[in-house]
Amino acid sequence: MSEELEEHKRDRRLAEDGSAADTDLAPEVERLDPQSVPGLYPEFDTEEQEGDDSWYVDPRFAQQESIPLWKQRAAENLGQPKDAEEILLSGSMFDLCHATLQEDAQVAVLDVRDRCEWTERMLVAQANSTRHMRAMGERLLKLIKERHRRTDRPTAIRVDGRESDDWMVVDMGAFIVHIMTPDAHRTYDLEALWTAPLPEPEVLSSIEPEQSPDK
Repeated sequence: MSEELEEHKRDRRLAEDGSAADTDLAPEVERLDPQSVPGLYPEFDTEEQEGDDSWYVDPRFAQQESIPLWKQRAAENLGQPKDAEEILLSGSMFDLCHATLQEDAQVAVLDVRDRCEWTERMLVAQANSTRHMRAMGERLLKLIKERHRRTDRPTAIRVDGRESDDWMVVDMGAFIVHIMTPDAHRTYDLEALWTAPLPEPEVLSSIEPEQSPDK
């Protein structure tokens, strides 16, 4: 019995010594304040942190959210304010087509009023491929139709080569739009054809017509 009592006292002393050691170490333990480190304890966060998103937001889109990028570029080419209504309603149809084509390709403007009886000017744009050519043509036609709808001033349009692989033509009457692939552009070279010097009248009068073999 005495042995059991001695063992019980010994265990009690060991327990008391361990409790004292824990008490001595307690002041050395660093206790973190949940509010001192935002995000470490989400359940203790009371204020929502606002992130800085200016590094990935383009200011142009932040200011012109309702205007598509192609309309903004068209406005820049026309030198007009970036407003969808003004882009579609102001300016001539020629300037609108010219600005739209310039977004995707180099465009040559040919004045042919002294050489041609059916039109005054031509726009020649070179696309990168057949697919690019068709996309440019469809986009141009969509813009023209939208302008007609908003202005209620329809214009006669004739489209040739909509399914072509190398050359699409949009005849607007007063001017003609040519959209060509690089191969077609090099082959037909419309710029050289319509800008070549005209022969002098004296040279034309000196050329005799060919005689038919029967005469």
